[in-house]
Amino acid sequence: MKSWCIVVQGPSDCVSEIKDSTKSYKTIFSTWAGEENKYSTHDDVLFNPRPERAGIGNLFYQQETTMNGLLRAKELGFENVLKLRSDFIVKDIDRLINSFTHQ
Repeated sequence: MKSWCIVVQGPSDCVSEIKDSTKSYKTIFSTWAGEENKYSTHDDVLFNPRPERAGIGNLFYQQETTMNGLLRAKELGFENVLKLRSDFIVKDIDRLINSFTHQ
């Protein structure tokens, strides 16, 4: 199995910044159908249909994109996944991941 993968869940507002901050890891974007123009053909992106209801705090939206991103990571053989919201830019992703693996 492969070690670490990043799943980015949510709208596509900060795609280039996220790509820059996660470039040393396999990154899977899980976003909405209709946002295809924000990605290149080299990106691993899931374009999900929006659930009919958002749920409290957009919970159903988050469930849809998160679960599909995690399933894609599993399909690709990753044993560890860091799930990020699409509006959260990590400045030092290696340090963050190392904090999970080194005590």
